[in-house]
Amino acid sequence: MTKTPAIPGRLELEARGSVLIARLEGGPHGLMELNIANELAALMDKVESEEAVRSVVLTGTHPGRFIGDFFIGQPEVLLGILPGGGGTQRLTRLVGAHRALMMMLEGRPVPPAKALEIGLIDEVVPVDALLDRALALAEYLGSRSRDSIGAIKRAVYLGGSMTLEEGLHLERTEFITIAPSKTAQSLMVGYLDRTERDGDLPLYDPMIYEEALAGGRFPLQDSEAREMNAVSHSPSAAGAFTRQDVRFESGETYCSAWLYLPVGVERPPVVVLGHGPGATREMRLDVYSEHFAAAGIATLAFTYRHFDDSGGQPRQLISVKRQLEDWEAALAFVKRRADVDGSRLAVWGNSLGGGHAITVASRHPEMLAAISQCPFTDGLASAAALGLKGTLKLAPVILRHFVAKLLRRPPVMVPIAAPPGQTALMNAHDALPAYQALMPKGMEFVNHVAARVSRDRHLPAGTLRGPRKVADPVLRQQYRHGDTAGQDPCTRAPRAAGRDQALRRRPLRLLRGPRLRTTGVGSDALSAQAPARPPSTYELEMKKANPS
Repeated sequence: MTKTPAIPGRLELEARGSVLIARLEGGPHGLMELNIANELAALMDKVESEEAVRSVVLTGTHPGRFIGDFFIGQPEVLLGILPGGGGTQRLTRLVGAHRALMMMLEGRPVPPAKALEIGLIDEVVPVDALLDRALALAEYLGSRSRDSIGAIKRAVYLGGSMTLEEGLHLERTEFITIAPSKTAQSLMVGYLDRTERDGDLPLYDPMIYEEALAGGRFPLQDSEAREMNAVSHSPSAAGAFTRQDVRFESGETYCSAWLYLPVGVERPPVVVLGHGPGATREMRLDVYSEHFAAAGIATLAFTYRHFDDSGGQPRQLISVKRQLEDWEAALAFVKRRADVDGSRLAVWGNSLGGGHAITVASRHPEMLAAISQCPFTDGLASAAALGLKGTLKLAPVILRHFVAKLLRRPPVMVPIAAPPGQTALMNAHDALPAYQALMPKGMEFVNHVAARVSRDRHLPAGTLRGPRKVADPVLRQQYRHGDTAGQDPCTRAPRAAGRDQALRRRPLRLLRGPRLRTTGVGSDALSAQAPARPPSTYELEMKKANPS
């Protein structure tokens, strides 16, 4: 058990096994001050990266605050203001709109028994037993799968503030994300095996159910448990890695992301990955991240605001300015984490994200490498690829959007990709098949964005001049065939960047998984601590086919 001393205006931390107790020292009146809020935010970021901490108990150091026979209420109306810090929103979600409104309008506190009755709290226990009960409950819930707990909380908290359709989409996204995990697969396979062996569903047996509740997961047979632990937790397994669901603040809301960490590598270098227009991290960023992580390089693959499970309104909005802000927020997030080395940093982007990667690299001379795959580097070139007729077809859609905006109606949507001749942001012959090929099985492609995207050049003016500032190695990959993004600005980029080498043209096929070599540009700086691994079958085949 470790404990830090209490300092006024700070947090007092105490570790008890897998539970961390955080006590707020808010001075004589137990007030929540800005520095305490900042410390709490930093603590949550740290806890997310520590597997040893399974749960956190939040309490206070001042007598009568957090622990005691007290009343709960929102008295702000008696001071001429309204509840802040989310009080009007969170209380409403807990007890319902009418009851919350009456509590806030009157300002009358609620005693513990009444708070329990209306669902504001979970239990009422004696004062001297409260902390022990909180620790027991924290250990009990902490025994569940960490990924499952995170997915459930996101689905409930975020989905509860969405429409039913949006909430169901979020639930499907969380399910598709967590179902392939090693823990989930091992538990579900063990459950099915036990069902086949016993001829009945195991959780119909009260004893098995109680054992599962007590242990936090379905009880596997000894051999199954040993196999799961060996696969999921062995630090010596070559190429082993973990994936965490994380969020980081960006603007007024947040971006959702996956953090991949190689097992057995202390503070690995990190690559930040971002996708193209309307695409989310589920669209194969996991495959690239797995290749990096297997080579000992951490990754953060994120989804832009306004899309999928990230925050932001309106939905399906592409904003170059906001997306570049998301990239900056992602870099700041990894730089302040203790489990990765933020000084050894690279970026990887595809399509519109590839253009962003060039822009971001030009703004960060400390970056070690940048990979820009088939980038959008100029909006006018992309419009030229669409053709005059295709561009003119967008005009009525854009006009309807402006009218809707004036009338404060929801944004008018335009398809992202469509077959040739149809109205969309991209209607080349390969545009729609390319998006569809990236979709995981069982996940539906949301093929529309707000029409206001058409007012943006895909990258800020001067992007092609930006690479002149890029000091780190830059790898650009461009389609030899296909005219979706407009190619000429991309092929001119190496010259604009001051490079003398010619751009070598090679066919780039659309692949469901990347063919990625970890010995490419910038690898010396990134892989200083990466564990050695044998070349893959693909690498060996490539060497035979092209010895150079």
